[in-house]
Amino acid sequence: MSPRTLQRAGGVTLVVQFALCLAGGLLHPVVDGRAHSAAALTAAGGPVALSLLLTGTVLLVVAFPVAVVHLAPHVGRVGTIAAIGHLVALVVVVVPHLAVELMVAPVIARDPAAAHLIDPADSIVDAPVFLATQAIGGLVMMGCLAVLGITVVRSSLPSWIGWTMVAALVVLLVPVPVLPFLAGLQIEVPRGLALAAVGVLVVRATGTTRPTDARPEVGAVR
Repeated sequence: MSPRTLQRAGGVTLVVQFALCLAGGLLHPVVDGRAHSAAALTAAGGPVALSLLLTGTVLLVVAFPVAVVHLAPHVGRVGTIAAIGHLVALVVVVVPHLAVELMVAPVIARDPAAAHLIDPADSIVDAPVFLATQAIGGLVMMGCLAVLGITVVRSSLPSWIGWTMVAALVVLLVPVPVLPFLAGLQIEVPRGLALAAVGVLVVRATGTTRPTDARPEVGAVR
């Protein structure tokens, strides 16, 4: 398989991951305003929703290096470091979060002797290291995406992609009630849409010019 074919496949995967994560987010159970309570973790639709989310996230992790390679000549060192930081946080924070929520937390929630381990603050498992990793890693992940977005806005790439990346952080900071469907839209749409758009750019670029033809932009953030 040629490098161009791999890049093109990565671009398509960035689009597919958005569809899967959006579907999973919309289907994610919310019970009485909580998405990670014992009732929500054991809801009938949980396994399907979380399987979609986990599959989409794994595809995102696999394809994200393609996005980094495509964006790097445009966003400079700052944007590239931010993109790599976002990828690392995805691996450290989101994948374990979804894996625990899909395969571990429901078992704990169904066991009367272990149900007290479910975090009352709606963060899945009441384990200090897990909670700290999720909180700090989540801020790093979204902060890196926002920085990447700013460098995209300053480049010759479509500015709406960068603003959507920034919006992904802003929207998460807005105190919105946790409601079915709305929570999925709030979490998945801005980030997923921006990265899917990058995937479309990758597909278009591999269809017209060779990846080695790319040159750093003069105005890229260094």
